[in-house]
Amino acid sequence: MDQSTPRDLIISAYTNYDWSKIRYWANSIDRCGFTGDRAMIVYNSDQNTVQRLVDLGFKVWAFSRDATTGNFVWEHDLIIVVQRFYHLWYYLDQLPADHYRYVISTDCKDVVFQTDPTKWLEKNIGDRDIVAS
Repeated sequence: MDQSTPRDLIISAYTNYDWSKIRYWANSIDRCGFTGDRAMIVYNSDQNTVQRLVDLGFKVWAFSRDATTGNFVWEHDLIIVVQRFYHLWYYLDQLPADHYRYVISTDCKDVVFQTDPTKWLEKNIGDRDIVAS
């Protein structure tokens, strides 16, 4: 991607989901025409699910891996509804401020992209910094 092309990101987080819970979300990103980066924050997950995300071009940020099973684990008290926002901020904070034009963060269990969300944002965001629903 050259410097004149804006960079966009779709990102989510999950714990204790397998591929069957996130496959529609992950596959819909390809099918809707989105061409930006995609990332997943992974807490507790089997290695097969993570590998399928990697195969689809996701950058996966996980915390620890069980040496015996190879599964990804988060070994702390977890309230994902809260914790994911901190880790999303931390993930983005490591990047230059202008690294992404749009950052789209959704739940990955019950969202499916029917069209490229950046096209909607280009037409509708105007001078707003955040769109939330």
